[in-house]
Amino acid sequence: MSAPTPYGYGPAYPVQAPPRRPPLTAGQKRGAMIAGGVGYTLMSLGFGTIFAVVVVTLVFGVMGFIGASIARSGGAADEFVQTVTDIVQSYWWIALVVAILGVALWLAGYFASVRILKSSGNPRGTAITWAALGIGIVAGWVVGTVLSIPGNMLSVLPNRGEGELPGLIVGGGLLALASLAATVAIGVFAWWWMAHALRPAAPVDTAPASPTA
Repeated sequence: MSAPTPYGYGPAYPVQAPPRRPPLTAGQKRGAMIAGGVGYTLMSLGFGTIFAVVVVTLVFGVMGFIGASIARSGGAADEFVQTVTDIVQSYWWIALVVAILGVALWLAGYFASVRILKSSGNPRGTAITWAALGIGIVAGWVVGTVLSIPGNMLSVLPNRGEGELPGLIVGGGLLALASLAATVAIGVFAWWWMAHALRPAAPVDTAPASPTA
C-alpha cells in the first residue's frame, strides 16, 4: 500500500491563463482619436453653451425680479434694471433657442463619438465615450484654469485708448484658438486611452482538441 499524498502536493491540473487582450488595430486607434477630437469638441461646445445660457438667465432673472418688485411697490425702478426687465420679458425665447442649440451640439457629439467608435471596430463605443468624457471633463477643467491666467492678465491691462483694442482682440483670438486646440487634444488622448483600456479580449478557442494516434 502506497503512502498517502501529502497535503498540497496533489496532482497538477492545467490552469487556463486568462485570455490576453490584443493591442488596438490601426483602424481602432484612428477611430478612437477621431471620435475624441470630434465628439468631445462638440460636447464641450454644447455644454459651454448651456452653461452660459444658465448663468446669463440667472443673472438677468434676478435683476428682472428686482426691477419688477420695485415697480410693483410703487418705487421708481432704476433705468438699467428696467432695461433688463424689458429684455427678459421680450427676448426670453432667444435664451431658449440657444439652450436647445447647446443640447443639440452635446447630443451630436455624443452620438458621433459612439458611431465613429463602433464603425472603426471598437465594440464598446458607449462605455468608451462615457469613460473618456469623465477624463476629459477633469482635464478640461485643469487646462481651462491654466488658460484663464493669461486671460485675466489681458482683462486687467491698462486701457490706453483705441490703440489697445486690436491687441486685446488678437490676444483673445489666440486664447480662443489655444482653448480649441487643447479641447481637441484632450479628446484625442482621452478617447484613445479609454479605447486601449476597454479593448476586448481575444476570442477563446473552445474547439475540442483532435484525438492523437
